[in-house]
Amino acid sequence: MFKYEADTAFILGAGFSAESKLPVTSGFARALFDTAFGEELDKVITEALKEFLTECFRWKNGDPIPTFEDMFTMIDISAEAATTSAAPLLRSDCALFGEC
Repeated sequence: MFKYEADTAFILGAGFSAESKLPVTSGFARALFDTAFGEELDKVITEALKEFLTECFRWKNGDPIPTFEDMFTMIDISAEAATTSAAPLLRSDCALFGEC
């Protein structure tokens, strides 16, 4: 299957990226609201992201931004709920806070 044989494997994680001055995932979420994104389309996307965070995580300006993993999990839950009969039971506030 592999063309080369090796006796050593390197497992590289976030520490490798950070030490190499490469972006790490935790920094991506913060970059979503960077003022460098000032074009009209950027503003529309930023507002949509803020609405998503507010609806799904009760986020407000100044709060820590949820991780990408948390955001994608909410999207997955929503997508699955939309295709099943359990959709009313899986609203974000029910799933996260138990308030239905």
